[in-house]
Amino acid sequence: VRKGSKCFQMIERGWPRTWDEAEAQCQGWGGHIASISNSEENDMLFTMLMEANAWAGAWIGNRMRGRGGGFQWVDGSESAFSNWHPSASQQPGNCSMIPPSSDRDPRWHLSFCSDRREYVCSKSMPSPGTVR
Repeated sequence: VRKGSKCFQMIERGWPRTWDEAEAQCQGWGGHIASISNSEENDMLFTMLMEANAWAGAWIGNRMRGRGGGFQWVDGSESAFSNWHPSASQQPGNCSMIPPSSDRDPRWHLSFCSDRREYVCSKSMPSPGTVR
């Protein structure tokens, strides 16, 4: 699915991965675990997960770097947008996820990076008509 200058690819349901495994798979596709720049992208990803019935939730590309190092998007993008669930600060783990589709709530949670979840990859795409 193309949204603005990004292309998003939901990895087939039934292939849950750890956060690091998911990132390696996305890099093999030429991208990263999805970064989310705005509410429209967040809603689109949540809709993709609902349609796929992602029972374990899905990784997003936002991860804590070191102890108290804050969160960074794995693709290096900078975004002021965040969509944390109010309880996220009390949750264990350093990797960000959109919760299971059964929650019907697109706000982000934290999880242990070793948990296995579905994931969405994203990569930057040139604007139509742009020569690379």
